[in-house]
Amino acid sequence: MSLRKNVYTNSFRFNCDNTRDIKGLAVFEQVLEREYFCTANVSSYPSTDNTLNLVIELDFKFEFIEVINTMSMFKFENEKTDIKKRINLSAFKKALIALKEKNKHTIDVEELNLYTNECSYIIHKIYPHSIPEQIESILEKIISQHASFPLLFKELPYEVFIPVFDENQLEEVKKGLVEKEDYFKFWGLYFQSENDATIYDLAEKKVIKNDLLLLSH
Repeated sequence: MSLRKNVYTNSFRFNCDNTRDIKGLAVFEQVLEREYFCTANVSSYPSTDNTLNLVIELDFKFEFIEVINTMSMFKFENEKTDIKKRINLSAFKKALIALKEKNKHTIDVEELNLYTNECSYIIHKIYPHSIPEQIESILEKIISQHASFPLLFKELPYEVFIPVFDENQLEEVKKGLVEKEDYFKFWGLYFQSENDATIYDLAEKKVIKNDLLLLSH
């Protein structure tokens, strides 16, 4: 089965942008741009339970290491330690809470897309409110893995999908019956030298051959 198969049935999401129904969205985008030195674009798509799902795109126009060194999102725990960092997303979380308080509909983050000049990270919701809940841990893992990719693969992926799942988990994923740890098991990596996605096992730090699913179109 194709890695790019959409595991959700609400395919109308791609032609039904409901951002006009969200109060305070422009202010939310401005906060993201001011705090994280990026261009922010936010789309919104309804689901069957009337939740407004945000697709947040942050375009940094820097290389990844420059993003780490310049953004207030990342705070060094120890200046002598390059990899061990503390993630500070208080501005993002406060802005999201403020946005929710201004609207009567439930608001969730379906995707958070981080674009840099060398690599894009596509983070997908795996259960209700999973991205706001897990984003700091996800970013910590991205930082450590990004540094190891050139050593493992001799090149950086140009796109990373977080997470990917086994086909047998399809129904559990659709129902939100997944675990927090699923963000840190398998990622889908795309390289310029490969036509198909490479499935990366984070625990073992190796490629696996299983045909897994991306939570994306």
